[in-house]
Amino acid sequence: MKTIAELPNDKVLVEMTKLELANICGHHSNISDNFKLNIGVEVKISDIYEKHRLIGALQRSQEYDKARKKLEEMLNALTPIEDKINIIKLP
Repeated sequence: MKTIAELPNDKVLVEMTKLELANICGHHSNISDNFKLNIGVEVKISDIYEKHRLIGALQRSQEYDKARKKLEEMLNALTPIEDKINIIKLP
């Protein structure tokens, strides 16, 4: 991304690649089926950043760690019976 100009009202004009825009919008690639380049549509980068920040804070929290450990315990409890479940599945 390249800053082109500073505009009134605390705004800036930038140049970026389609891939950079796709990444900012949370897409892995600009050729993703979910990414559409719509000229004139506002991209609320601050909202995207805030969601990313909250996810990061959640991942660092004790509640996330507790939930991860519980899910791991559940998976470990189910693993020994997985073969038996596969046997009783109907075609």
